[in-house]
Amino acid sequence: MGLFSRKKKEYVGEYSKEADDQYMDGVGLCGHGKFDEAVTLFDKILEFEPNHTEVLILKGHALGQLGKFDEAVIAYDKTIDVDPDYGDAWYNKSKALKYLDRNEEAKKCFDKAEELGYNA
Repeated sequence: MGLFSRKKKEYVGEYSKEADDQYMDGVGLCGHGKFDEAVTLFDKILEFEPNHTEVLILKGHALGQLGKFDEAVIAYDKTIDVDPDYGDAWYNKSKALKYLDRNEEAKKCFDKAEELGYNA
């Protein structure tokens, strides 16, 4: 699952500086394989910025890396609830669903990601 979103540049400045700074700390934790710590940090950010799509999608990634695919799907669903046109979220959800052997749902999500212009 990809660590970074293609949409990050569009979101710069939309969220509080504190949330964006902590998000970058979470990116660093993921980059060092500290996924449990990253999830904890992302949960703290989401307490005061519950619609921060970059945090939500990266939380899904970290959960996937921990093998918590059901929880990853929930994080991707929340991302999609906030931004239904977020192709990365649909694609990442499709990958998590495949790990859960929910192949029909995964295919629908993958098709939606492609429809939105996501190229795997």
